[in-house]
Amino acid sequence: MQGDYDKAVGAADDALRTEANATLLKRWQQDAPKGRTVYGTYIQRTSITPASDVVGKTLDFGTTFDLTATGTAVGYSVPSTEPRQTALKNLAGNASPGNQISTGDAAKLEAVTGPTVDANGVHWRVRVSSIQYARTALLTSAIAGRSFDDAKRIAEERGFKVVQIVATPGWLPRMPLLDSRIAITIGEPTITASGS
Repeated sequence: MQGDYDKAVGAADDALRTEANATLLKRWQQDAPKGRTVYGTYIQRTSITPASDVVGKTLDFGTTFDLTATGTAVGYSVPSTEPRQTALKNLAGNASPGNQISTGDAAKLEAVTGPTVDANGVHWRVRVSSIQYARTALLTSAIAGRSFDDAKRIAEERGFKVVQIVATPGWLPRMPLLDSRIAITIGEPTITASGS
């Protein structure tokens, strides 16, 4: 009889998780604010019918017995940009000094395992890759106020391939004096970086 009780206790956590996923998790996901995703559920059993109430007792209904289990269900609300945001931040931290990584279409994220939930939060195992290039902020300050030919030469000396310079308005003879008025669009990679 103790073995039957132990088996029933072992199934209690699964039963609690199934119930929490069917009721609470769905509601939490529907009620999540825009830009947030809810993952769950982590179940912590708080009480269960003690063995002394069942083991060694005469059963009222033949060979079955009932256990009452209660627990706490935990779901985690995280920004919908995860795990991509954190993976790219970690990859950027490994970029060569003076470089940055592209966080746009060039950045690729591949899930190695799906999200898992435990008492410490939501965990993902992912592989991320992107292109790495010289920081554009340093380039914009270097080409501010320069002629278009000088700007192209300076950019190429720093590892950039200049495809096009668009002046707005079109009659400008040189790059704007304020580097904040210069927009640089990154195209093909010159250096690649990856990490997991």
